[in-house]
Amino acid sequence: MEWPRKLDISNERYYYDDAMFFSQDPVANISAVVHPNYNQGMHIHSFYEINVVLKGCGRHYIENYSMPVSRGNVFIIPPGISHGYWHEQGLDVFHLLIKKSFFKQFTLELGSLPGYSSLFEIDKKLPIIYEKTMFLKLSETQLEQLSSQLDLFIWAVWNPYEGRDVILTGNALSLIGRLCSFTGERRSKDDGLSRDVYASWISQCMDYIQQNIKDKLTAKNLSAQFNLSYSTFFRHFKKICHMTPLAYINKCRIQKAIMLLSGTNLSITEIAQQCGYFDSSHFTNCFVAHSGMAPLNYRKKLIKNHSGD
Repeated sequence: MEWPRKLDISNERYYYDDAMFFSQDPVANISAVVHPNYNQGMHIHSFYEINVVLKGCGRHYIENYSMPVSRGNVFIIPPGISHGYWHEQGLDVFHLLIKKSFFKQFTLELGSLPGYSSLFEIDKKLPIIYEKTMFLKLSETQLEQLSSQLDLFIWAVWNPYEGRDVILTGNALSLIGRLCSFTGERRSKDDGLSRDVYASWISQCMDYIQQNIKDKLTAKNLSAQFNLSYSTFFRHFKKICHMTPLAYINKCRIQKAIMLLSGTNLSITEIAQQCGYFDSSHFTNCFVAHSGMAPLNYRKKLIKNHSGD
């Protein structure tokens, strides 16, 4: 069956906020749902989403990229990333929705998990590295191991009871831990200098860029940071990311700016500083070149989508 090269924006809404999927209880950080025969136009949301493909096949789209999906595919979709699904045959997808505050609350615990950065940070950098080899694909055995946990999420969400949020939080931490463990198992089976080993190295470099986005970053400085020659660094970065280090740095700065525009009340000058731009004028020029509109207009558009007007 021929699949569409590009998905249209969702007919219902384009921007989904916390209030649409979480209870009014301020401690409610988690929700879950299974969508059968899943077809969903492009959309963004204010929360994180862990998707597990339970059965069938179709295609997953993130911004201007897409890949075929089937039973066992796992995706972590961060806030502010446009994505959607195209149903081909019985595509059932489990969605675990998690507020940003959850990850802030458990930053130390999650950060200590082996494989957490590899799994979650790679997905945060989408669609820069949108290739099948970069994503977790669960085996049948692993899916069976997770089935009771996924069922517990659905049961708890639809059967309110005292202490439910504690159970959901503990189950979410456990699920993330197991996904990280599965990621580590996959990496341990890789041979020598396989593509995933290069991807792991690139992931560390990308982590450094994300964590130091306010600083002056160049390909030459990054290659020295990782004790590599400039030519080796540049070649492998471009091979895996399909763009130069500078292009990726610029992309990260724009993505962080979008998150700050949508999730904070910081001024344009403050956002420019947080994202590593020389001044607000430089930031505005770069943002217009990327999105076609000025930062303030982009923020107004997000507010309008949020209000449903």
